[in-house]
Amino acid sequence: MLVRAPDPFGSNSPVANAQLGNQVDIRSLQLLFRNSSSGQNFFTPLNSVAPGDSQSLPTVAPTWEIVGTGDFNKDQELDILWREKFSGQNTWWTMRNSQVTGSFGIAAVPDMTWQVVAVADFNRDTGLDILWRNRVTGANLLWFMDGDRFVNALPVMAVADLNWQVVGAGDINQDNQTDILWRNATTGEHLWWWMSGATCVGATSNLPKRVGAEHQIVAIADFNDDRSIDILWQNRAADGLQLWVMQQETVLAEYNIGTAGLGGQWEVVGLLSGTRSVAAEVGNSLATAEEQTYADFFRTQTVGGGDGSDIYRVAVGERGYLSAFLTGLTGDADVRIIADRNNNGAIDAGEVLAWQWERGVNPETIRRFVEPGWYFIEVLRPSSLLANGQVAGYTLSSNFRPAASNPEQFKLNINYGAGTELLTEAAKGAIASAAAYWEAVIPSRSAITNFQDLTINLTVENLNDGGILAQAGPNLLNNAGRLVITGGTSRINSQRVHELNGSLERLRLVMTHEFSHALGFGTIWRPFTFSNGVTVGRTYVNFSNQTYLAETYAGFAYGELLGSATPIAIPVDTVYAHWDEVRFDTELLTPFVEWGGAMPVSQLTIAALRDLGWNVNYGAAQPYDLPRFAAVQETVGWQRGNGLANLRSADGTGDDLTAIADPVPPAQAHGWTCGCSQHLSQNRRGLQWIGQSSLESSLLG
Repeated sequence: MLVRAPDPFGSNSPVANAQLGNQVDIRSLQLLFRNSSSGQNFFTPLNSVAPGDSQSLPTVAPTWEIVGTGDFNKDQELDILWREKFSGQNTWWTMRNSQVTGSFGIAAVPDMTWQVVAVADFNRDTGLDILWRNRVTGANLLWFMDGDRFVNALPVMAVADLNWQVVGAGDINQDNQTDILWRNATTGEHLWWWMSGATCVGATSNLPKRVGAEHQIVAIADFNDDRSIDILWQNRAADGLQLWVMQQETVLAEYNIGTAGLGGQWEVVGLLSGTRSVAAEVGNSLATAEEQTYADFFRTQTVGGGDGSDIYRVAVGERGYLSAFLTGLTGDADVRIIADRNNNGAIDAGEVLAWQWERGVNPETIRRFVEPGWYFIEVLRPSSLLANGQVAGYTLSSNFRPAASNPEQFKLNINYGAGTELLTEAAKGAIASAAAYWEAVIPSRSAITNFQDLTINLTVENLNDGGILAQAGPNLLNNAGRLVITGGTSRINSQRVHELNGSLERLRLVMTHEFSHALGFGTIWRPFTFSNGVTVGRTYVNFSNQTYLAETYAGFAYGELLGSATPIAIPVDTVYAHWDEVRFDTELLTPFVEWGGAMPVSQLTIAALRDLGWNVNYGAAQPYDLPRFAAVQETVGWQRGNGLANLRSADGTGDDLTAIADPVPPAQAHGWTCGCSQHLSQNRRGLQWIGQSSLESSLLG
């Protein structure tokens, strides 16, 4: 029974009216409920919390409390630890196939000021140990156990403030040590103790506060099988559960779970094992996508081998944020959000709404504001890895948060200044289209700017060089040693404005190119020196071999263009502001315009923006392949000498091209040059000058 649940946690939760989907794979974990008044007990799957979907356990007198669950007898099934609240007796129930198979008493503790607060393996011997806390003195004691036999005890650092309560234990920082989670019942603060056995070696408090005694952490476990522990909350006053899906110490997603009117007398007291079914294979096309009942779901699967992608279909009934999280990776995989807007069953240009890959087994997180409708979430292997036949395991977590509007949306505004009256309205439309393209690339506010909206001040001026079409660059702020883009400046050459008015596609391409420089592409690839002498920023280029650094997102994108899964250094132009003209030819972010054919913005360029700190959508990249003579491994090499660059194919049978001489080829050879080649060659500290005019008045030091 799937029941939509109201949010019992109020404004503390960004998720409203959510329910786990029908394909939830939760390592077969089941929730163990106890009624402390009647002594009744039952357990139920997490995605179907309702009495009708439950299995009962024997009723036990209310004087007995369930104080922990874990694999006591090492049979891969979770067992139940009981404590009698008057005599101090302690007993394990062993479980098999959801049935009680035995009962084992362990040492009694008649002093009822001592409470069992966690059951876990603290000394890495694969057996369960018991953490005790004294509710009067604040002392803590760790029992090391060998099954039902007490071995020895060690004190754990005392916490005299009794507002702090131990609410669980698990390996939060993935160092193979069991850590302890504390919660302050008064302030709602949380604190993780990083442990080495019984010794606290560090602490972190990254979890958000949650104030109110009605909010209780009731279970800590890896619910979605991504090898990172998660946190389950219960609000008995509101009859609701909420699952925090975690990636180490960070909350990735929050899921509200209906309890079908159980009532506040039922409390989650632990977890039990269930029968785990084998997950069905997931379709790898839009037509065969696995449909989810709700947008809130998580799924553990593999991708690769003969299966290049897995695709899931979800419905969204209102405006809001659709998020996808990829964790627990055993190999490289990516995740993206897709809308089949024309319903043709294919992924067309503009239909990938969110895609921001990592490389290796690093987790991925994407989010997109969406309108009501059907969407697809795809998990895929990078194209450079498909040929090796290896598979990657993954856990996909998806959730949806309703929202009336998108306050995070990035906007690139154009302020038309002096001379722009020379532009026709159609020309301004082409310029707006160029800005809109970068809004599609950058879906949300990013780390490189303090602003959601950026404004580029555009003028039309005589740039004193008929070969230059336009120029652009960022306005910068030194924010405590970090470069922040506060806006941009761009100029169109008045000598060419009438020509551009008559060639709107050419104008759109030119301004798309120039606006990338206003966003920092090529203009802040090395530290910037402000007028007050302070230098800020990092270096992305290698001046000894005229390349962009390999160990970057752009380096991975270039490696993929060459069919390699490893990052490769990228040839750049002589002023270190563009991709090399000969190697990349038609790519829009080379310094010269080729008229008469496509000039795409590739993933390579978008990856370079991500290196700077922009949130990006690789789905906005346009189809691009390297020129035939460039499709060789970087190790074949560019050889520079006597002002020439030569490239020969690996077997010696391909093209033998002599590239144009440094510093730049003549404008007549390839069309018209970007003004950046001029202004950057005049001052190699960065965007200090455009043409003959100082930009210092635009820069904030």
